[in-house]
Amino acid sequence: MLAVLGAMEEEVQLLRGEMSITDEASHAGIVVSRGDFGGVEIALAQSGIGKVNATICTQMLIDLYKPKSFVFSGVAGGLLPNMQTGDIVVASHV
Repeated sequence: MLAVLGAMEEEVQLLRGEMSITDEASHAGIVVSRGDFGGVEIALAQSGIGKVNATICTQMLIDLYKPKSFVFSGVAGGLLPNMQTGDIVVASHV
């Protein structure tokens, strides 16, 4: 299973609209939609803004859904002046 996390509604609404939802559950006020997206089983959640919300949501997804991989859709505060809206950043380390 792939876990996908976005902070804001705009970051998850398109994916939610395109996936075949098989189950939805609420955990600590976070709605998790599970289903199929292009042959991949995903658990999709909207955490809310901020590192604390992202951390709580990430840990909840790991504990309850045991994903093999994790994708975060969101922003990092515009760290580089040459980055544009829609650019994809892949971390090499944390």
